[in-house]
Amino acid sequence: MRRPITLAICAALLSSSIAQAATLGIANGQILVDNGGGFQPASAGMTLKPGDRVMAKADGKGSIAYEGCAVEVAAGSVVTVQQTTPCMTTGSTAAPAAAAGGISTGGLILGGVIVAGGIAAAAAAGGKSSSPSSP
Repeated sequence: MRRPITLAICAALLSSSIAQAATLGIANGQILVDNGGGFQPASAGMTLKPGDRVMAKADGKGSIAYEGCAVEVAAGSVVTVQQTTPCMTTGSTAAPAAAAGGISTGGLILGGVIVAGGIAAAAAAGGKSSSPSSP
């Protein structure tokens, strides 16, 4: 009984760190968002989901704010909202919020998930010793 509960907790922690919401940051000029039903006018502060596409018309520019960084949406471009924050991707062109040497929230979440997974694995294997304990 303990194993399914441990696995459910680990799955919940992992899924919450993977599918992070983003928001439309600074928006100047005409910014449109396509969340599956075609491009519609958007405004700063709007919640974005992975797979949404953000378009800045020729007179617009904006940003997609993730946990710990923001990705620029330049005039005349379309940017797709990522499943995970680009701050955690090696070689990212995103501007990290913790550029001054701090640890981003995304990094802390990932570390927590790794620690929780290790604890869950140890707990799951804890009572399965086939050899008797020494006296």
